[in-house]
Amino acid sequence: MQTKSFPDFIVDDEGDVFGYEFKFIANFSARSFPPSVVSALLRGYLEVNEGRLQNFTLLIGLPLEYAEYFDDLEWREDVLRRSCTLLDKYPAGSIIFGVVAGDKFGEVMSVKYS
Repeated sequence: MQTKSFPDFIVDDEGDVFGYEFKFIANFSARSFPPSVVSALLRGYLEVNEGRLQNFTLLIGLPLEYAEYFDDLEWREDVLRRSCTLLDKYPAGSIIFGVVAGDKFGEVMSVKYS
């Protein structure tokens, strides 16, 4: 179900409630995530911590040209390291990175809190 507030989508699976927030980032840096990403993870963590969600996933959409960046091992490791740092601070669930082409989202990397 799409919502008009946070998170963008909620899935209720027989009482287990999962939240999904989508952020499109036109200019992405592996070394520092924009405040909107950090804020979304914090909000997702609070929703999980307060029991309104069982899990939270942040979907980060990037322009199609970023697909090739994920082929670069060093760049990919920077994204992974920064993502893990954020998920350690706000253990809400996971971050899924994908490229956007038209109305399609193609996953290129997934990071789960562990």
